This record gives sequence, structure tokens and C-alpha cells, in this order.
Amino acid sequence: VAILETRDEGGKESQPQKKKKKKAKMTMVESAKFLASSEYLRLIATLVLGYGLSINFTDIIFKSIVKRQYPDPLDYQRFMGNFSSVVGLSTCIVIFLGVHAIRILGWRMGALATPVVMAILAFPYFSSILVGLDSPTSLRIAVIFGTIQALLSKTTKYALFDPTTQMAYIPLDEESKVKGK
Repeated sequence: VAILETRDEGGKESQPQKKKKKKAKMTMVESAKFLASSEYLRLIATLVLGYGLSINFTDIIFKSIVKRQYPDPLDYQRFMGNFSSVVGLSTCIVIFLGVHAIRILGWRMGALATPVVMAILAFPYFSSILVGLDSPTSLRIAVIFGTIQALLSKTTKYALFDPTTQMAYIPLDEESKVKGK
């Protein structure tokens, strides 16, 4: 076995470069065709896309209402910082419980937890918005419902939805795992 030594510009020894296989990048159209070819991947994509759209629309409305409640940028940042801290803490707690919930209740319950929580909490949240945000009291109620909805949606997403989504890739072949993600 012969080991080739190469020297860099400074005269120091360096290891030969290993050539990495370049992965062929798929275009957007090729990705869509690949997803369309597998019912299983279409279902995963629908689940992830549905969650992504739902949480983004909800977050936009939630943050705009919080900005109305806290017009001072420092107060708004303080609220959002506290909110993020509570999301992190509650996610850690639910992760420890969620592992057991998925094991006992199954993958389906873990995967359904986030959409069910979002759907149940959407009614009081959007109802409070539709009633009107004219008075400080109605605005405060909307912020409270929005905070609860956003907190529990994000917590169940991070602790249950993301792990169950990753579990859904387990039965796939290697090509589908890589291209499906």
C-alpha cells in the first residue's frame, strides 16, 4: 500500500483529498413528479404542507394582534421573548411525555395531535377576532386565545408532529427517503 503525500504551499504535509460523490440536484418540476409518483410521499407532503400553511397564517394574525396589544417595540419584544421561552420549556416537557404517548397510543395519535389541537383552539381564537378588537378587553382576550393557540400548536408540533413525520420515512427505500425529504 502506497500512501501519497502532498505538500501545501507552506511545505506542510497534507492528506490527499477524498472525492465526494456529488448528488444530482432535482429541479422543482422533477421533485414534484417524484412526489406525485408515490402515494405515501404525497400524503406526507400534504400533511407537512397543510401544517406549514396553517401555522404561518395563524402566526401572521397572532403577531399582528400582539403588535396592537403592545405597540411599543420593547414591550412587543419582551412579550415575544417570554412567549418563545415558554414554548421551549413546554416543548421539553411534552417531549418527555410525548415519547410515551406515541409508544402507548401509536404513531397515528402522535401525528394527529397537532392538527387536532390547532382545530380545537382555532374556534375560540378566531371567534374572539371576529367579535372585534375595538376595545382593550376584546383585544386582550384575542391575545390570550392566540397565545394559548400558538403555544400549544408549536409545542405539539415540535414534540409530536416533527418526530412522527420523521418516523413516516422509516419504511421507505433509501432513494425515497432522500428525495422525499
